[in-house]
Amino acid sequence: MPYRILSTQSLREVEAAADSGGLSYAQLMQNAGRAAAERCCQLLGQRAAGARVTVLVGPGNNGGDALVTGLLLASEAGAQVRFYLLRPRPDDPHFQQAEANNLFIAQAEDDQRYRVLHNLVASADLIIDGLFGIGTRPPLRPEAARLLRAVQQALHDGAAEQRDYHAFLSTPAQPLIPPRRPLIVALDCPSGIDCDSGAVDPAALPADETITFIAAKPGLLTFPAAALVGRLTLSTLGVPPTLPALRTAGPFIAGAAEAAERLPARPLDAHKGSFGRLLVVGGSAQYYGAPLMAALAAYRAGAGLVCLDAPEALRQALAAQAPEVIWHPAGAALDDAQSASGLLIGPGLGTDALATQRLEAALQVTTGRALPAVVDADALTLLARMPDWPARFSTSPVLTPHPGEMARLCGLTTSEVQADRWALAQNKAQEWRSIVLLKGAHTVIASPDGDVAVLPFKTPALAKAGSGDVLAGLIAGLIVQGCSGWDAAICGAVLHALAGEAAANTCGSARSVLASDVLASVGQALQALEPLATGQ
Repeated sequence: MPYRILSTQSLREVEAAADSGGLSYAQLMQNAGRAAAERCCQLLGQRAAGARVTVLVGPGNNGGDALVTGLLLASEAGAQVRFYLLRPRPDDPHFQQAEANNLFIAQAEDDQRYRVLHNLVASADLIIDGLFGIGTRPPLRPEAARLLRAVQQALHDGAAEQRDYHAFLSTPAQPLIPPRRPLIVALDCPSGIDCDSGAVDPAALPADETITFIAAKPGLLTFPAAALVGRLTLSTLGVPPTLPALRTAGPFIAGAAEAAERLPARPLDAHKGSFGRLLVVGGSAQYYGAPLMAALAAYRAGAGLVCLDAPEALRQALAAQAPEVIWHPAGAALDDAQSASGLLIGPGLGTDALATQRLEAALQVTTGRALPAVVDADALTLLARMPDWPARFSTSPVLTPHPGEMARLCGLTTSEVQADRWALAQNKAQEWRSIVLLKGAHTVIASPDGDVAVLPFKTPALAKAGSGDVLAGLIAGLIVQGCSGWDAAICGAVLHALAGEAAANTCGSARSVLASDVLASVGQALQALEPLATGQ
């Protein structure tokens, strides 16, 4: 069952239902602390024993989770745990246990000018942010904002001191040793964000990883707050997925498990015809690489045959670079499309009169044969110019717009698209009877039935020309293998994100990744997904 995305009010209803069903609030807190402690041990690895852990403890339940986490890290992992409390918690049994175990405890009310806090932060290997949970709404109260600013100042001062030291020892010919800084893990959410809207207080504390509980919250996947979340992990805390609030329809996280269960099977006795034949319509004098990248991505996704309908100049220039692709002059492949299993329209197509003619011909093919289609790039721009274009498709196409293309399709500005991505994608998918994949950090996928999936990935490795062509090719390649458009969109988007992350690791920096690197990393992404797949 997929992980749901719930508002804070819905989450409180789930917690109340769990408590009524026998999973008490106290046990939920204990489970949250254990899940966080186990994840922190994974992050620290062999450094866990003896690691200096500073736990920032707030006044509410989030602070209780933090206390439990710290106690477990001290007792079971052998970490050197230090607690820093925003406000006293004398009646809290977990605080009393920390006192009984002689663990270091500091109180903000006793810490003039945050000198103790500065030392605890600067000397830490790991900081656990348990100050404010899902009930926080910016702006923060002054005392809370001051404390968070003091934490960030201590982090900045420590990094600056190390930079000065290493710059003094190093020569320009030698790479600088990056300054060591504590790893920051937020419990449920980074302190200072709104978990419903994604709003951020200026003093909010960015995390390297956020461990969220029971379900994801919309604010964790919405900018600007999403920029502070870091890696997002989730623990259900043992809450039964059969609870009504978790079974109701609503947005859900589409991660590796959801993609893996949608991978098409690869029978051992299969042949190339078993895995479908894709026809790609694209390419123009200005855009040579786009259709080729898409065609090769479809092959990487497992398509059996890929035919490329492109101008003759492209075939002459590129055919030798892609011997696996079947090349056809522009328009010729559409005359022989009876054997095609699916159609990808748009990569590098252009937007001139010839491109419009090619799009019209492709639409006639997909309508006449009820052929599944993926529509991308320039084809989306051309569709926006056609009145009543949704009626041109006899089956629900997969549309893969970036925010600018979505703005043109909707008659909005890009800012308006970005302001409410989930609702807009959901509404337009139903209106257009299409599967809408709205690209960007935390890609949104919506179906004509009202379903909404949100990807947990955000990486600038995919912010390069050609990346969208790879994504479109992956989705189309999965469709011709028998996936529904919905399943192919989810599986292809997750594959694309994982390949982007793998490419960044290979290249050493997300900044230097090319779309061709993403394409080359699809195999690594599949290697990660295939062990999770069922029935393979």
